[in-house]
Amino acid sequence: QSTWGGFVSDFRYTTLHAPRSDTMVDKSLWTQISRLNPLAKRNRASKVTSAGLQKSMSCEQLMGFTCYDFNATAFEVSNPADLSKLTDMPSWATVRWINVEGAHVPTIRGLGDKYGIDKTAIEDILHVPDRAKVVVYEKLKAVLVAAKMIMLDAENPSADSEKEQVCMYVAGNVLLTFQDGKPGDVWDPVRRSIERANSRVRSGDVGFLFYALLDAVTDACFPVVDQLGAFLEDIEMTMMDNPTGRLNKQAHQAKRELKLIRRIMWPMQEVIRKLNHMEIPGADAQSFVLNSTSNRNYLQDVSETLRHLIEMIDTYVETAESLAALWQEKLSSKMNKVMYVLTVVSAVFIPLTFIAGVYGMNFVDIPELQWELGYMYVWLLFVGIAAFVLGLFWHAGIFESDRVKEE
Repeated sequence: QSTWGGFVSDFRYTTLHAPRSDTMVDKSLWTQISRLNPLAKRNRASKVTSAGLQKSMSCEQLMGFTCYDFNATAFEVSNPADLSKLTDMPSWATVRWINVEGAHVPTIRGLGDKYGIDKTAIEDILHVPDRAKVVVYEKLKAVLVAAKMIMLDAENPSADSEKEQVCMYVAGNVLLTFQDGKPGDVWDPVRRSIERANSRVRSGDVGFLFYALLDAVTDACFPVVDQLGAFLEDIEMTMMDNPTGRLNKQAHQAKRELKLIRRIMWPMQEVIRKLNHMEIPGADAQSFVLNSTSNRNYLQDVSETLRHLIEMIDTYVETAESLAALWQEKLSSKMNKVMYVLTVVSAVFIPLTFIAGVYGMNFVDIPELQWELGYMYVWLLFVGIAAFVLGLFWHAGIFESDRVKEE
């Protein structure tokens, strides 16, 4: 029985923490990017790189709590070791934010019981869908948003970009966020805002905090996209002078990563649209803060940011596709130059070969073979014909460089 329990525990951990196929990116691509922009800003902690160490650690060790209770003038941060150490929300606080790192099933279910989270929402939190989604629980006056954070590690530029699943559940004046256990996230700016007295987050309600976290998820994509764009621009400059298959492969990898980011962020537009038009019967701004007009105005700003991000990605994807066309064009131009040289050589030597073949025939009576200066006359004829052919090419402008033609 103990053996079977250990097997189930290992299977559950592997299922919840195994990396998905869409997170795998050629590390050589990010190595090249880091050489272009080593000062990229990212709110990402160092990754755990040892798979063996991760396997040896239990879910309980990977679990982490951070609880923020605050109002406009005061805030309190606690890191309870487990759910039993999590105290009730203080009476002076207007907003509580609990961030949970790691998919520890007993803890998540315990939080569900404590805050009345719907059972279907618990299942979504434990098995986060790949596609961003929003679920509204009208009876509970609660909302669940599943999304994916995209991060780039400033301390390790050669690493691939990280995609981390995250769920946000808001009900009443409590916001719970659940991450899949990878270290670090993109919410440090929000945390710093909470630490500042009378900041927008501290002065706002839980709805404003909810939208601020969504905005941070969207903003975190810009450093990744900007570096990919700078990488493509550098490839373009290099490819103009020295097109190689390696550059074309790197451009293709960058395009693939951009399309992956677009595929991740595109469903977020539908999430934002549903949140912006969400109506819960019987829930006003007092009973359900996500209905407030001020929060929806802020959500519109998040929507504009997301639209700008999608436009940037589309632009860089077009740049990557144009680089593939440029590589094909340069390759064809190089092949044309090779064919051009071979054509000139052939045009010069074909008539000379013909003459040499005529006088190389084995007939007995060829008058020119008896001339005293016949050998010299043949060489003069060779030189004359070659000069004549090259002169025709020169007159036709074939020897002019591309730069002279453009002028």
